[in-house]
Amino acid sequence: MGGSPGNELIAAESIKYSLAKTDEKRQRSLQKIRNYGGERNEFSLNYAVGSAEKDETDILNIFRKKLEKADRYRKSFNNLGLVITTDIPLCISYWVNKLSVSNEGKYDFVVLMHFSGIDLYDFESQTHTRRSIDSNDKDALGKLARMTTEGIIKDEDPVWEVKK
Repeated sequence: MGGSPGNELIAAESIKYSLAKTDEKRQRSLQKIRNYGGERNEFSLNYAVGSAEKDETDILNIFRKKLEKADRYRKSFNNLGLVITTDIPLCISYWVNKLSVSNEGKYDFVVLMHFSGIDLYDFESQTHTRRSIDSNDKDALGKLARMTTEGIIKDEDPVWEVKK
């Protein structure tokens, strides 16, 4: 899948569509697929095709939306970061400039996870680190970030220790 952050949601709704036992549930899933820019019929599923402009808008909107929640999360964590997962090819220096303007000290770092790896930008030190990472590790890291946000694990838990 590629081109649009909504493609994962299109795939999930397509599965729901296939498993739906009633026409009402199938229609609800079909409407959600269309809302995300996809199309589904009995035989095929078409994903949204993105454009560079739409992809940029989507990522910046995700970042701005999460900025609204940053103060609430800040109370619970020593270091506050944001993980954005995308399958869009990224130029980190371009995104850092865009995100830094909006950040205003709310996040300590941002991680952009994409098809070829991860990019970490530390706002305080203004340093950028790029790492290649396989898709299983990328998925696991995303799940750990979500579990930390939800309080299932804490940011001081050993799972977050950096091994050198």
